Amino acid sequence: MPYGEIELFDTEEFERLLERTELVTAFRYWQSISGDRPLPTYEDLDPLDIIPILPLVNLVDVVPQTQGGYRFRHRLVGTELVDRFRTEHTGQWFEDLYEPEHLERQLPSYIRAVERQKPTVGDIELSENGKRIMAYRRLILPLAGPDGAVNCLLLVFAFQSEDDRFRPLNEGLPLHRQGQGSRRD
Repeated sequence: MPYGEIELFDTEEFERLLERTELVTAFRYWQSISGDRPLPTYEDLDPLDIIPILPLVNLVDVVPQTQGGYRFRHRLVGTELVDRFRTEHTGQWFEDLYEPEHLERQLPSYIRAVERQKPTVGDIELSENGKRIMAYRRLILPLAGPDGAVNCLLLVFAFQSEDDRFRPLNEGLPLHRQGQGSRRD
């Protein structure tokens, strides 16, 4: 799996690897709303249950394509994510927003969570001109539609500061297309 990504196999080990309270909180919440089903649904989410982490939440719609594959659209982007990425992504399709190189690196994690119907966590470092812009750990939690297929992803971010390092991170690329919230505008 690229980018040091980890997929859920053992719940206890997976939770330990999350390292950060905001990610553990999201994972435990996701498990609690699953009940005895393999996956919770979007309708199971109650924002009042996760108020402390709401600013770090990103809900992503998963839209299967008739020719195969998926399109992804930001349904909701938390306020801290808007502040950190310096743009509002809500309602935007990934392919309209992000550079092709970024999509090439990031979409496999989203697709893996959709197709395997399992949470994943990965480390991302964004760099521009050889300088680190930001680093974060991203938890992807799949949500099922009425047919049992994943139709939404619940993402939660934990940002890293210089003095608060995660395990080794990956190289990053600038992520936005020119004119679409890029720091290069």
